Amino acid sequence: MSEAPDTRARPARGPAGAPRRPAPLVLMLSAAHPPTDLRIVAKEGAALAEAGWRVTHLAPAPLRGAKDVPASLAGVSIVTYPRPTGWIGRLRAARALAARAARLKPDVIHAHEPDSWYAAIRAAGRTGASVVLDVHEHYPSRLDGRLPRVFRGLGRRAVRAACRWMAARADAVVVAKDGLEDAFPEVAIVPVRNYAAAVPVEPREHRPGPLTLVHLGALTRERGAFEMLAALADCPEGTRLSLIGRFTDGCEAEFLAEARRRRLDGRLDRHGWMPHAAALGLAAAEADIGLVLFQPGHENHRLALPHKLFDCMLAGIPVIAPAFAEEVAAVVRETGCGLLVDTADPAAVAGAVRALADPARRASMGAAGRAAALGRYGWAGEAARLVGLYRELAPLPAAAPPRESPAVPIAAVPIAAVPPAEAPADPFAGLPAGGWTPPRERAASAAGAEDAFASLSAALQSATPPPPAGPAPVASPPAVAEPDPFASLSAALRAAAPPPAEAAPPNGAFASLSAALRDEADARAPVEPVPVEPEAAGGSPLPFSLLAGLGEAPGGVPAAPPPVRPAPSPLAGRPIEAPPAAEGRRLLVEAGLSASAMPDSVAALLARPAEEPEAPPAAAPVTSDVPLIEAGLRAAGPASAPSETSAWRLLQAAPSLPDAAAPAAPGR
Repeated sequence: MSEAPDTRARPARGPAGAPRRPAPLVLMLSAAHPPTDLRIVAKEGAALAEAGWRVTHLAPAPLRGAKDVPASLAGVSIVTYPRPTGWIGRLRAARALAARAARLKPDVIHAHEPDSWYAAIRAAGRTGASVVLDVHEHYPSRLDGRLPRVFRGLGRRAVRAACRWMAARADAVVVAKDGLEDAFPEVAIVPVRNYAAAVPVEPREHRPGPLTLVHLGALTRERGAFEMLAALADCPEGTRLSLIGRFTDGCEAEFLAEARRRRLDGRLDRHGWMPHAAALGLAAAEADIGLVLFQPGHENHRLALPHKLFDCMLAGIPVIAPAFAEEVAAVVRETGCGLLVDTADPAAVAGAVRALADPARRASMGAAGRAAALGRYGWAGEAARLVGLYRELAPLPAAAPPRESPAVPIAAVPIAAVPPAEAPADPFAGLPAGGWTPPRERAASAAGAEDAFASLSAALQSATPPPPAGPAPVASPPAVAEPDPFASLSAALRAAAPPPAEAAPPNGAFASLSAALRDEADARAPVEPVPVEPEAAGGSPLPFSLLAGLGEAPGGVPAAPPPVRPAPSPLAGRPIEAPPAAEGRRLLVEAGLSASAMPDSVAALLARPAEEPEAPPAAAPVTSDVPLIEAGLRAAGPASAPSETSAWRLLQAAPSLPDAAAPAAPGR
């Protein structure tokens, strides 16, 4: 008996180190099947373990070789307990089996016999686990051989009622073959058939010479053990019989005695139990014909769909199978992988062996069977159906999202974070200027910039007052439509930027710029002159209140340090008298501004007469409670008064050039 392992898995760690819920535990519960059963462990358990569930098989220990049971197989942990003897012992042990199952704290209990079904339901009442009933055989007919004929119908009805009672308390019912659903008439059935497992094996190379017959799996009288001996005695000289498996009904001694009586003991190769892959490899290497000799008279044999049939097909070996077994016969007829005979007649079996003496015929049938085992009758489809059921019963924990690679920084950074010595002199210098940017971010940045310039153009147009009444302004020849620099800039950005994947807010600097422009437009109706703010210490004058508002906006562009400029030429300024609207363009030319690049509306706005602003209130004297600072403030004297210069006073170079544009002042 092996000790139960600790099935309480430690929490897995996600990419960030956070604990993750472990995968649900599936307990395969057996009352009679061996610990390494092919269907339970190598097929169903392995499929669930590969998909991510934790799987344990709790099974009775074999009477011989208990120490040879592996601790795990195909990703399935194996736990054994003392095997009870007989049906009465199994029924009495059902409650103890339920207690063992509950102690493992499974999330799902997958039970494989009627007494283990009952134990699973009892254990689930303690743990809250889901219950899956796996139906391997036609259980209502199992009592037929133990009851007189007159009581067989009553026995079937009793077993069928017990099956319905347990199925009503289960979460799912799985069947190993078709034809077993009559015991569960009102339950949804999930077929998970015993199709060929995906075992890598080289197919048999058929050659002329004496033949070797092979029987894979458990040996019993009902499975034709004695018919094999009788048929072997009738086969051509040199034919051998290879037995890979154990006797499970206690007839082994009688079988060996019959072999000696028939003088066939020298033609027997007894390999005993072998792991599935090893047994399949041995059959493919040495055997020529597979034997499936179920005897008639048993309902389970009529509905049988045994592993040995698909194992022989996968190994490329033709089979001799019973014609009365509906499921087996359907597969053999569909695939052409063997011959169907009356398995109760040893002479018919020996005749089929002689019919397969031709290696070419054996090779053709073997190839057809192998192709079907790798396709139509492969285990992959059945495994997928089982995994789909468990995704509903016990979903796996959500996979942690993959760790994202560090985002590549965008070249544009918040201007407020740039040291003053490196800050750009204009708000548009914060655009990305180089380096790689992810395509999605690049499209979003372009879309944001386009929106910002569109907002800028709209604000300027809304801030422009209607032209005054009077003679139309003199248009400078030639009369061509004036380009809108902001509309051109917006159109250029639309052409250059790829279509954005999704809308993104504009850069912080441009958002502030747009907000300031909207505020300026509202404040300038009607337009009133605004005094020019004095130059801040260490900064440059802001020529328009529009840019002053931009500097004060939250997240806006801070004032740039003054660039190093050559000494300016002497300028003489005078207020521009209220000129006619037609002279606006001439005044712009005299002021050194480009008339061709500025719309008439902007020119008219700049040419409006200046109005004297009201004197701002005197600044409150700055004082301090610290004597040393107070003394410094008194020595510094009062703050300088704000400049009285009009917000719309233009500086004109002396002498003025009436017919040509004056040179632009340095720094424009």
